[in-house]
Amino acid sequence: MTDPTFKILAVCTANMCRSPTLELLVRSMNPDITINSAGTAAVDGGFLDDQIRILLENRGIDTTGFATRELTAQAIRESDLILTATRFHRSRVVEMVPTAVRQTFTIREFLRLAPGSTELGDPVDACRHAVSAAFAQRQAAAQPDFDDIADPRGHRRRAYVRCVEALDECAQALVRRLTADIASTPTEAGSSLKRTDSEP
Repeated sequence: MTDPTFKILAVCTANMCRSPTLELLVRSMNPDITINSAGTAAVDGGFLDDQIRILLENRGIDTTGFATRELTAQAIRESDLILTATRFHRSRVVEMVPTAVRQTFTIREFLRLAPGSTELGDPVDACRHAVSAAFAQRQAAAQPDFDDIADPRGHRRRAYVRCVEALDECAQALVRRLTADIASTPTEAGSSLKRTDSEP
C-alpha cells in the first residue's frame, strides 16, 4: 500500500542551523506538512545552535524538544522529497542512496523547478507529481551557485540573520507550492498533505 503521507526531509551538515530552521518554520506555517531534518555530519541528540534558537524564538517559533539527528539511508528512503541546504549535501544524499536522485534537490532548486498547482485532486499525488516534474526539469536546467544557502556557523550574527531570512522565504514559498492544489481544488482533504481514504 502506498504511504498516505507526503514526507519531507531537510538536510544540512550538523543539523544545528539550516535544516532545523527550515523544518521548524514550515511546521509553524502548516502543521499538516510532515517534515523532519537531519545532518550529514550530525550527532544524534544535540541542540540547536544558540543563535538560531534565539532568532527562531524571536519569531515565535517553539524550539522545545528539538534534537539533532544524523542522516541515515533509512531516513532518505522513507522521504518523498529531500531538500538540502547546498549542492554538496544533495550529492551526499545521492551517494548514500543513489535512487534518491529523483527526489533530492537543494531547497532553492526545488522552488525554481517545481510546477505550480496541477489538476490532481489528491494532495499527496499532487505533491509527488511536483517532485517528478521538478526532476524532469532539472535535466536541462542550470544549477547556479545561488542554489546554495551558506552555513552561518563561525560567522557574525549578521550571517545567522541572513540565513534565517533566506530560509523563511524558502519555507513560505514551499508551503505555498505544496498546498497550491489543495487551495485551488475543492476536496475533503482540507489543508492536510495526507490521504483521507484507504486508497492503495
